Amino acid sequence: LALLEAMACGRPVIATNVGDADRFIADGVNGFMTTAGDAASLDAALDRAWSNRLEWEGMGTEAFTTFFRMQPEDAVQRLVELLVTCTT
Repeated sequence: LALLEAMACGRPVIATNVGDADRFIADGVNGFMTTAGDAASLDAALDRAWSNRLEWEGMGTEAFTTFFRMQPEDAVQRLVELLVTCTT
């Protein structure tokens, strides 16, 4: 759920290859993928993220676009309503 919440807020994500994360995250496009339980893989993903920090805004936009495209219309509308309520 945190992965989808971050994407809905336009944030790039660092995620492990567990569950459906790889269905949502395109490594280097809208986030960074790492192998679950592998400290070296996590370290490499964090390094890639930091090295690409100037791209985070664009990656966040891609994350939101991916989230929006993959959700049923009524779920997206409800989330947008909740986000607007939380920010006002």
